[in-house]
Amino acid sequence: MAADEASALMLDLSYLESNDPSLDTLIGAGTAIDNKLLTMNDSFIELAESIDETQSANIMEDLEYQLSNLQVDKDYVNRLATGVDDGGTIEAFNEQYELLIDAVNGSNGLIALQRQKLAEVDKAAQAQKRAKQALETALADINTLFDTVQAQSLEGQNAILESVQENLVRNTVVAILGLTAAIFLAVIVTRSISKPLKHINKGLNQLSHGDLSTKLPEEGNDEFSALSAKVNSLTDSLRELVVIFLSRKSA
Repeated sequence: MAADEASALMLDLSYLESNDPSLDTLIGAGTAIDNKLLTMNDSFIELAESIDETQSANIMEDLEYQLSNLQVDKDYVNRLATGVDDGGTIEAFNEQYELLIDAVNGSNGLIALQRQKLAEVDKAAQAQKRAKQALETALADINTLFDTVQAQSLEGQNAILESVQENLVRNTVVAILGLTAAIFLAVIVTRSISKPLKHINKGLNQLSHGDLSTKLPEEGNDEFSALSAKVNSLTDSLRELVVIFLSRKSA
């Protein structure tokens, strides 16, 4: 890099030999420039490695200050070199200095490239941020969709369960009503049967004991009424037979 070449040239001044007292002053000024260039090289490395905007701004501000001081030292060295035979060292240094300034402050220099790099880093960070937000939004939408589907599924299950429960309750009520009606009808039928049967059994019992005076009720059009009529008819027939038998016996 131009800074290394410029530093080496300033170091070469110490190898010059002359009885001119100005040479020692020139060598001293060259040594000061060499030290500043070494420090500046460290700043170049730090700036190139930095991806933080604030840190980069601080380094660039420091470099601007260092370059300003270097410009003063460069002008001073050029004044000291006037009339001193330096073997073209200062002229070569001036060329490297211009290259150094262009390498740092030029349109494609270190500072411009660093700013471009920071801009790309910022773009990448913004893109990453947008991607993260998009991912979070997508996850939120998926979670919302999942909750909606789950809620609808649960609602459907509840609706089915409620329908089953309603049908079960309805069927239970119908079954209970049917059972109650069956029991009620059974009681009615039992009562309707037991009463005529009681009369018929009573009549038959009396008939079996020779009582022909019992008359069973024949009201109604059911089987029990017909049976009562037959029992009454049998009783009448037996009564007539008894009368005939008694009449013949008397004769």
